[in-house]
Amino acid sequence: SDAVAPPLARFVASFLSLCVMQELPVINGTPLCLAATSKIVQHGLFEAQGLRTPRSITVRCKADVEAALPLLGGGTILFKPNAGSFGKGIVKFDTQSDLLEHACRASAYGNDGIA
Repeated sequence: SDAVAPPLARFVASFLSLCVMQELPVINGTPLCLAATSKIVQHGLFEAQGLRTPRSITVRCKADVEAALPLLGGGTILFKPNAGSFGKGIVKFDTQSDLLEHACRASAYGNDGIA
């Protein structure tokens, strides 16, 4: 789940990799574990399979959000933390000013600092 704390996610991925290197049987190994904990990875997997997804831009701070605005072309924007807790932190913005105000908060970027 993307609700897991980043240090635990790193530990699990490392442990799964160690098991594979030691030729222990692993079901749903590191690549699937990483995909389950990151909206960024999930988006990439969908795109690689030719599935249409909403335009996504990764941001880590207000300056990134400001740089992304011209690429979005206006309209409603969904701001989604990369890792959070089952929809927690997803916010809809109809104005750029409200989005930029939200982007000033460190808490807007979820538990891994990425949205």
